[in-house]
Amino acid sequence: MRLKLACCQFAPTWREPQRNMELADLLLKRYTPGDMDVLVLPEMAFTGYCFKSAEDIHPFAEDRTMGKTVQWAAKQAIRLNAFVMVGYPEVVYDGPDEPPVYYNSACLVDRQGNVVTTYQKTFLYEVDEAWAQEGPGFKSMYIEGLGQVGLGICMDLNPYQFKTSFHDYEFAKFHMEQNTELLLCCMAWVGSKSEDEEKHLSTIEYWAIRMSPMLDRKPLTRQGTVFVASNRHGLEEGVTYAGASCVMRLGPPRPVLLDCFDSSDTGVLIVETDVGNEQ
Repeated sequence: MRLKLACCQFAPTWREPQRNMELADLLLKRYTPGDMDVLVLPEMAFTGYCFKSAEDIHPFAEDRTMGKTVQWAAKQAIRLNAFVMVGYPEVVYDGPDEPPVYYNSACLVDRQGNVVTTYQKTFLYEVDEAWAQEGPGFKSMYIEGLGQVGLGICMDLNPYQFKTSFHDYEFAKFHMEQNTELLLCCMAWVGSKSEDEEKHLSTIEYWAIRMSPMLDRKPLTRQGTVFVASNRHGLEEGVTYAGASCVMRLGPPRPVLLDCFDSSDTGVLIVETDVGNEQ
């Protein structure tokens, strides 16, 4: 099937979700139904990323069905007639006498504004470990109109806690086994402070390396797997983020970069390409 895949890249203002939602609204204002089929935004897109504890994140944590981020995603999904995926901090209350549990999550909303699924980040980065619980595991599911869709958040691509072997490729092997056709990833990927104009390409190259098991076998579809990464850029609490949002095709003999943003672009990247076997 032919799909228009979009990434919205910007530099969130830390701890100002309303301001960041308004910025995303402004970036998307020019687009109308038919311009995109899937829209992906960064990890913790509207809150910023650097939180120090459960108490620190609590004022910004949201319910998976009625939170402000999910409501924003539903509104844009209906307006654009597109699936929308966006990252946010999730809070779960297991019982009246139980303390809240927090996850670094992403919602995927369909064209009618309904939540298709909530994905909770499985491999936590050290910043997440200060407040978030690990999710139950990687996720891939069949979605009508998109095919077999995998979901990921940033550190999921890396070795578990940077302790397992680099060559275990846990995330890539899971999605290879699941026959994932479209892989959507929300990112808050750290970048370099280098002035090199091509530094965004080193980030994309690393992502391709981490997905390399998908290049070592006969493609499960004629197109291979399409990988969509929406990253943020900017500086937050002394940390520089990489930008480099991209759409890439993963299939032998090598990955093919279809298009990308650099390390400082703000805007919406749209790539039209075939996904899966359906024509």
